[in-house]
Amino acid sequence: LQSDNLEKRIYAVNYINDKISSKENINHDLIYKLILEEQVMQLLLGDNIHDELLKRSVSIFAFMAKYNKDSHNNELEGFPDEIIDLLWDNYLSKHESISSQIRIIICKISCYLSYNKKQHLYKRLQNISNQLRMESHEAYFSFLTQLTKECLKYAKKIHIKHYNEIKTNENDLFGIPVIYNII
Repeated sequence: LQSDNLEKRIYAVNYINDKISSKENINHDLIYKLILEEQVMQLLLGDNIHDELLKRSVSIFAFMAKYNKDSHNNELEGFPDEIIDLLWDNYLSKHESISSQIRIIICKISCYLSYNKKQHLYKRLQNISNQLRMESHEAYFSFLTQLTKECLKYAKKIHIKHYNEIKTNENDLFGIPVIYNII
């Protein structure tokens, strides 16, 4: 992934995808930790970001978000806030083809993120919505709607499971206040 050659980087992403989706007896803890240690997600979102790499790496981001959530009820390092921040930063500053792939990644991972990570995602969403609101940004609005649906599905499950323990506040509505402010 550190190569300047796009084909080599695509090969690396495909290799990681093969290991993640393998039916063989693979140690997912080890894969998870290696992806973190080798900063795979940071490399994908770094200076040499490419839409084709992002398109092929959706499953890597989803694995990292999902695996941590499902890992024997033990908290590993969690899906890093740094990656959520990099996703948003690249969404704002890159070409539409990159932004499009980042929207797909964020929607895909949002259903797997823990509540605290969803809150971090939502806070970043609030911060950028003011910048984009002045533009007629149809893709952003569509993305915001999809993200809100995904987060609310999660919130509904948690609310039903812990109905007596939860007091709903504006932060639990995820993107709804942002959508309301845009309209």
